[in-house]
Amino acid sequence: MVLQSAGYRVLLAGDVVTGLALARTERPDAIVLDTRMPEMSANDFLKGLRQESSTADIPVIFIVNVCAGERPPDETMTGACCLLKPFPPPALVTMVEHALEQPDKQVAV
Repeated sequence: MVLQSAGYRVLLAGDVVTGLALARTERPDAIVLDTRMPEMSANDFLKGLRQESSTADIPVIFIVNVCAGERPPDETMTGACCLLKPFPPPALVTMVEHALEQPDKQVAV
């Protein structure tokens, strides 16, 4: 809702498999992904995304709940950044805007 109210077109996926499939077919400008994924780890998702040339350069923003013991994805993975819960809604919009401004789509925040 936050991104839609900021004027972004948002695609939703209820699971990792659907999310990867959407990334391949729709080629989104950025991906916002909660690290709570039962099917695979955040690192595995990012590796799968980076292995395909059609999705390799899509910026990824992971939402991480460090208070719940979640760990940010491996810092050595390129093109991803983290937004730590809790955060104010405008922070998500700022993070997406920053990701989209990067000329090489490698996000470092």
